[in-house]
Amino acid sequence: MTRANQGADDAAANDPLASATHGGSQTYRITIPEIDLSASCKEGESVLAAMVRHGIKRIPSGCHGGGCGVCKIKIDAGQYKAGKMSLSAISREEMDKGYALACKTFAKEDLEIAVVGAMRKSWKLTP
Repeated sequence: MTRANQGADDAAANDPLASATHGGSQTYRITIPEIDLSASCKEGESVLAAMVRHGIKRIPSGCHGGGCGVCKIKIDAGQYKAGKMSLSAISREEMDKGYALACKTFAKEDLEIAVVGAMRKSWKLTP
C-alpha cells in the first residue's frame, strides 16, 4: 500500500483543470475485490464520483466535501492523492493506515479498495 503526499497535492487533486495541465486523460481501474466490483476512474475524478458515474447504487455519501466521513474506504493497493478531509471524519492515524474518504480520493494509478463503515452495512458485508 502506498499513500500520496498530502498538502501541495491537495490543490492539484481538487483542480478540474489539473489533468489537462499535465497532459493527461488517464483512466484508472478501481477494484473492490470482496464484492467483485470494478469501475474506471478518470484522472482528476474522485473515487466516489467514478462509482456514481458507473451507476453503482447504495454508496453512502453525505456532504461530498470531506467533512462527514460517510464514504470512508481503505486503499489496499495503489497510489492516490488525498484532498482535504476533516479530522473529525477521519483521523491522521487512519490516514496513515491507508483509510481515506472516497469523495476526496483521486487515483494516481489503479486502486484496490475495501469498503468500511457505512458502505459495509449497505452492502451487508460482515465486519
